[in-house]
Amino acid sequence: MPATTIVVGGTDLERLSLGFETVWQRAPTETELKQLIDAHIREEVLVREALALSLDRDDTVIRRRLRQKVDFLTRSAAAGLAPTDHELRGYLGTNAERYRTEPSVSFQQVYLGETAGNDAIQEVRDVLNNGADPQSQGNAIMLPRQVPLTQRAVVDRMFGDGFFNRLEMQDPGSWSGPVQSAYGIHLVKVFEHEPAATPAYEAVRERLIQDWKDEQADAFVEAHYQRLLAQYTIAYPDDIMGGGASQ
Repeated sequence: MPATTIVVGGTDLERLSLGFETVWQRAPTETELKQLIDAHIREEVLVREALALSLDRDDTVIRRRLRQKVDFLTRSAAAGLAPTDHELRGYLGTNAERYRTEPSVSFQQVYLGETAGNDAIQEVRDVLNNGADPQSQGNAIMLPRQVPLTQRAVVDRMFGDGFFNRLEMQDPGSWSGPVQSAYGIHLVKVFEHEPAATPAYEAVRERLIQDWKDEQADAFVEAHYQRLLAQYTIAYPDDIMGGGASQ
């Protein structure tokens, strides 16, 4: 068929109509469909002219978009892969560290200010351990007095880097400290330490499926690229890669 022939087929009409329906939530009228076809033909004519003039060459945006489309098509070919439970359990075993939960801690805290003397710290600690209401002690600050079981990253985000590790050094069940935060000095009562753990298979199964599929797709894309690359001879300048050609 001559390069000057433009065929508007049923697939084109379906695509144009579907695009219109997606935006306007209704099918195009006959007049609107004719306008869509005219716009499609205009685009095809101008794209062919641009290609004839080699306007696509050395255009970084176009080259990147073409590469992305090929990668997308290749990745789509791997989308139908489905792992078995046996494969997923093996995948979890191999990548256990990726799915481990962070350690957590629950605690109360009383803020004593940016600086506090040893005698003042000891006095408040004794009062608290003798049953005083924590709300009646310490200074006001925009931090929670009581923190439920919370992971390391969240605790450190609230109180400053390293606060969680300092809490881990406190014995649960009684008021202890002082513990330094990014804001100053605290007395703390740790209720529970929960160590990092690998979650149960069922709890992360959906995430495992997606991660497994992503890795398989990455491998598929790379294998496809290597097959294509093997069809080319790569010639390098003499001053890099030792010169010469590489197959």
